Amino acid sequence: MPIWPGAWLAAARSGDPELFFAVSLLDIFSPDYVRDHPRAIEASRRQFHKLNLTSVVHLLERFGELELPHLDRIHARVLLLCGELDALKPSHVMQAMAQRIPQAEFLTVPGAGHALSLEKPEEFMTACLGFLAKQEA
Repeated sequence: MPIWPGAWLAAARSGDPELFFAVSLLDIFSPDYVRDHPRAIEASRRQFHKLNLTSVVHLLERFGELELPHLDRIHARVLLLCGELDALKPSHVMQAMAQRIPQAEFLTVPGAGHALSLEKPEEFMTACLGFLAKQEA
């Protein structure tokens, strides 16, 4: 298991949204995004104050129990997108998932972290719309 769930869990258990934000910031956003988008980062920090940290603790406690043994039973067409710098769901994990889903497509977006849709909205939308357009064809 990666290190981040334990660090996040300890921060969430503290009940301090500022600590939880600080601990998770660079797991969620790429360093370049944090540097280049201070207003968006501040907005995200404010959102962390609205989190129910007790629920976050419960979620993180269950994270280690998560298993996905039946991915091969998914027969819908699926697009798995991953930021190249995603620390939460790294590209190798997402690619392994895609290989287990029969009709999955996998795409890595360069320079993005876990918050791919915020960091690279144009690339995110292009990938999603392109995937959907192929489904209509």
